Amino acid sequence: GSPGAIAAAYLLVLVSIFSIGLLIASTAKDIKQAGIICSILYFPMLLFSGTTIPIHVFPPPLQTAAGILPLRQGIILLNGVSNGDSFAHFVPQIAVLLLIALVAAVASIFTFRWDMDSAR
Repeated sequence: GSPGAIAAAYLLVLVSIFSIGLLIASTAKDIKQAGIICSILYFPMLLFSGTTIPIHVFPPPLQTAAGILPLRQGIILLNGVSNGDSFAHFVPQIAVLLLIALVAAVASIFTFRWDMDSAR
């Protein structure tokens, strides 16, 4: 695959995952709660993304459920682009990643609040 296409795909996955992190940071009441929420979300995403355990060893219903996770969509996109496929083959994955990034970023903007007590 082309280095530019791989970098673009990686950047899209990165923005999608970071936007989830921004949402967690803007809604958690403190850093301890944010860490717990991150762990609850991150480890299942990592487990069911297909990077740690091959996705085909899971039962079909679990494979389908894992398909909605942004990290799974990112792995599909990155694998395909790395193999030289064009972005046109991955419109559903790109759409899911963009949708997650947009929804999480907008939600984090509306839920963010300054807490001056914890900043001191």
